[in-house]
Order: sequence, then structure tokens, then C-alpha cells
Amino acid sequence: MSDIAIVGSQTSGAGAGISVYPYYAESGTFGSPSILEDTENPSFLALDAENSLLYAVQELTTFMGKPGGGIAAYSLKRTRSSSSDTFVFSRLVLRGSVGTYPCHLVLSPRKKALYVSNYGDGILTVHTLDAEGCPSEAAQVFRYAGKGPNTARQECAHIHSLVLSPDGRFALAADLGRDRIIVFRIDSDDDTLGGTPFDEVPVAPGSGPRHFSFSRDGCFLYVVEELSSQITVFSWDGTTGSLRELQTIDTLPESFEGDTLAADIHIHPDGEFLYCSNRGHDSIALFHINKVSGLLTPKWHFPCGGFWPRNFAIDLSGKFLFAANQKSNSITRFRIDPRSGSLSPEGEALATGEPMFIAFSRLR
Repeated sequence: MSDIAIVGSQTSGAGAGISVYPYYAESGTFGSPSILEDTENPSFLALDAENSLLYAVQELTTFMGKPGGGIAAYSLKRTRSSSSDTFVFSRLVLRGSVGTYPCHLVLSPRKKALYVSNYGDGILTVHTLDAEGCPSEAAQVFRYAGKGPNTARQECAHIHSLVLSPDGRFALAADLGRDRIIVFRIDSDDDTLGGTPFDEVPVAPGSGPRHFSFSRDGCFLYVVEELSSQITVFSWDGTTGSLRELQTIDTLPESFEGDTLAADIHIHPDGEFLYCSNRGHDSIALFHINKVSGLLTPKWHFPCGGFWPRNFAIDLSGKFLFAANQKSNSITRFRIDPRSGSLSPEGEALATGEPMFIAFSRLR
């Protein structure tokens, strides 16, 4: 029995769009893909738990003749054979995302809402879902104004991602342009967001928060900051929905002096190791997590095996890490040492045009 991997690639360049692969965790290898080519620039994807619904942002400035980007919803039907699994895509609906360059989306656990981060103009949208999983036009639109000290990248608000608290009661959005973490309560009836932010938590000026990862016990939040290439650690109080800053730590070697942008962040399934990617330095940084204090200790930096690791993923077995190297048209595989968390490169796992996203899901 295989798991599956989903890959999104930039169709405005050399990418094919959306690919769904059978994935074999024992060997870290992939079967033949089922490819969907009619989705433009699917830079972030989400599957439901049953692998029957697939959602994609379309990172654009104009969609269906209107300003803004788009979101697409598909149903997936799996066909099993003795050697592999194939998938057939059926489009459910296309919707505008209101804002430009949507780059992230999250499906609520109860499959009642999609939360879409629109990077270009600092807009967060919420799309409610019907019984078939089709998203509505934007049911909620949150627009943010302001800027940060980096005049090239923080000229306005830039919502980059959103994460749900472990208990599903709160949503936290990263505003790269204003150096803010925006905290919302989630409505218990329909999974929409509270009409006004519950809280806004600042991070260091000019740091540019990008993506999040909660610790396995839900007590700590790790925020990777794109512009400073740092990680900030917060304690998280799930009862009150409050954050308290504990640590900020560099993700680069002290000797590095070039230009780089931090990108993605993930915690190993055992909860002991944290990884972060940097574009420019083209590396994966490894940190050890103190499970009591939540603090990070830097361990090693590993070349990503390509150029511009915008996204990476750890498979569900915890045996392998895969780096999606956007500018070298490759996804590289690393074997993870279970005791130290160190990465051993095993070369190119997939040759695919401009990969922007990879994730794994378990077949049920």
C-alpha cells in the first residue's frame, strides 16, 4: 500500500501544474503521476483527510478577467491496480481569491471553510464550503494596511500564511509586510473567523514572518521570518489564545554574508527536530527542540541539492525529507537519521519543472 505525494509547480515557467504521485515510504520513491495541467501557478495545495478533495491557490494578479488570484477545487477518484494507484480529477469550482498572488490556503478540519492568504495586497479571505466541498465566493474579506522598514519588500501588508491552533479554536496569520502575527478566534458553528482580530503580536521590525509550525504538544509556536532568515519561538496558551516570545535564532551559519530568504519550516514527526529552508544560501537548517522549554539549539546546515528550496516536506514515516528546488527543476531526497536528525543526501527524487510545493498524505 502506498501513500500519496502532491506537487504543485509554476505553470508560467516550466511546470506542469498539479501532480499526484503514489509514494512508497520504505524506499522513498514515487510511482507514475496523475497530472492536472489546467491549474495556473498552483503554489500551495491542500487535501482533505480522505484524499477525496483537492484545493489549490492560483498565484496570479488576474483571474477569469478580474483583478486578483484564484482558488480551484477538485474531487479525486482513485483507481487501484496491482502495481500502482492512479487518480482522476474532476473540477468542482473555480473562485476568485479577491487579493493578488494568493500563496497559501488551509482547509478547516471539519471541512467547513478554506482560509486563503493573498500575499500581493495583504488580504485574507475565508470561503465557506458546501456539503460537496465546493468553496463559496469569499464569505469574509480582511484587508490590512501598513508597512515595515524594508522598503523593497514591506511597502504594504503581505499576508503570507495561516495556521490553525492544535485545538482548532484559533487561527494565526503571518503578515510579512507589517511584521505582525494576527490571531483570530474561530467560530464554532461554521469555522469562519471572528469579525475583528483577537490579537496582533509584533515580531522584530523588518523580519518578515512567513510560515509557522506548532510543536507536537501544541505548547510552542515556531515562526520562520523570511527577510531576517531567523526563527522566533513563542509559548502558546491554548486557553487564552496568547503568545509569549521566548527566543529568536539565526538559521544561517555565522560566516555567510550573501543574500538569502528563509522559506519553509517543519517539525519532524517525533517532535524533536525542526528544519528550515533558505533560498540563496540554498540549504536546510536543522535545530534540536527542547521539548520542555521549547527552545532551539542549532545543529547543522545541509546543502539542499539544488537551487531555491521554496518548500520542503517530511514524509509521514519520518524517514525522508524532500526539498522542492524551484529554480533547478528538481525535488531532492534526504534520509533522516532518527537519532540525530541529520540529513544524508540521496540525490534527485523527481525531475519536475519549477516545483513550488510538496506534501504527503496517507491513503485510507
